Amino acid sequence: MNHSVVKKVGLYPLIFFMLISTIPPCYAYWKLSLPEQTPVTSCFLREYSYYISTGTVFRIKDVDFKNPTIITRGLEEKRAHALFFYNDKIYVGTNKGVFKLTDDTMGWEDISGKMLANKCINSLCSHNGCLYAGTGSGVFKLDTDLTSWIEVPGLEFKLVKAVYSHGDSLYAGTIGHGVFKINTDEQWTEFNTGLPTTISVNALYSYDDCLYAGTSNGVFKLDADTKSWQEFNVGFQDQGKNTIVHTLCSDINYLYAQTKWGYFRTKTRQETSE
Repeated sequence: MNHSVVKKVGLYPLIFFMLISTIPPCYAYWKLSLPEQTPVTSCFLREYSYYISTGTVFRIKDVDFKNPTIITRGLEEKRAHALFFYNDKIYVGTNKGVFKLTDDTMGWEDISGKMLANKCINSLCSHNGCLYAGTGSGVFKLDTDLTSWIEVPGLEFKLVKAVYSHGDSLYAGTIGHGVFKINTDEQWTEFNTGLPTTISVNALYSYDDCLYAGTSNGVFKLDADTKSWQEFNVGFQDQGKNTIVHTLCSDINYLYAQTKWGYFRTKTRQETSE
């Protein structure tokens, strides 16, 4: 039975990405009180509030998703790319460093330090109790003092779009250089068996205990036994369009891929057996 089949999903703005995550087509429409066609880059739920990044950071408290609060103090003239919850604090990666939300009324505190000052932060994640940032020039780890950053060697001068913890390992998706995995010496090594040469990896995501990569050539799935990437693109080609995948997400039933041409999801077991 082939589960690597994807179907087109009709969706309202990219706000969908923040609320669910998985792949097969399901024609759902979300109504959120944000401007139409607002590109949502990240979101999470914390203490009955949704925090949403669209370049600006919003907080929405009520269940009807109305009356969003804009949290901008400290982020003036900065564009928010990635939100992450770590050590009971909310962090945001921007086009000019990393910031921590000290209090909703106080705003954002700059914790970029010298290493990340004015750097573009594309992704944040935690691994083995530490916070990592994927940037336009490598990956950095927040030191134990929570105020300074240390570069993780091996990805210097590479544009990192995704940094992601899966199982016992930390992975990085790069533009033009594929996937890297951190080794026991805290250095990056290539992890590209099965991937096309010079592929760009925009997203990494765990679903159903498997690691997926959203790339410039569609979706790939990591085979845990062979440690190689397998193409997961049946259905994308049927559209006859560009299959660059920008983000991956899921709910309990599906894995979803966001492309320029809309959302796609994996088929269910029932659909693939028909």
